[in-house]
Amino acid sequence: MIDILVETGHRAKRCCRLLGVSSPGYHKYKKQPLSPTLMRRQWLTGLIREIHTASRQTYGSRRVHAELTLGMGVKVSERLLAVLMSDAKIVGLPGPTKVKRLHGVATADDLVHRKFRHVPPSIDSAQDTNLVINALDMAIKTRMPPAGGIVHADHGTQFTSWAFTNKILESGLMPSFGTVGDCYENSIMESFWSSMQSYSTGRSGASESI
Repeated sequence: MIDILVETGHRAKRCCRLLGVSSPGYHKYKKQPLSPTLMRRQWLTGLIREIHTASRQTYGSRRVHAELTLGMGVKVSERLLAVLMSDAKIVGLPGPTKVKRLHGVATADDLVHRKFRHVPPSIDSAQDTNLVINALDMAIKTRMPPAGGIVHADHGTQFTSWAFTNKILESGLMPSFGTVGDCYENSIMESFWSSMQSYSTGRSGASESI
């Protein structure tokens, strides 16, 4: 606290007197070198700030930890990282609300087994059945896939709808759905969409509050 007050222009002696701290003791503390543990924590906090800023303040502790350990090769526990972020008041945007998965719904088997290929996106203002049908229709007209091609999706209601499934079958293609509740299913895109939705929601909420 005294360091913060001194940095803002207040005299150290007066701050010590107001806070009931010995002035000689404070100056002795300031002359002591930082311990290796404290130096490492300050260094980690600096890296955390860089990663958080680069993510446009969207990353929480889990993604910052992944970036540090997997992206930068820095060894740090999730617990320590969470403590450092809390002490530095660094927080990410909240993720999207969890949607209850449907169980016991009869759908097609998984024909892809997470062997995905990158394809251009189809974006609209609403994520409903019309969107996925239009996207599928665009893909068919553009690529003209041969009969027997696989259309893979998760168990979202827009994908399990009769209209979407019927469009797939009418086109001579084969519907495929991943296993319910599989944490690895659609993992390639889920992280991106989560960040995009969180950023859009957080920024629009901030604008409304202003």
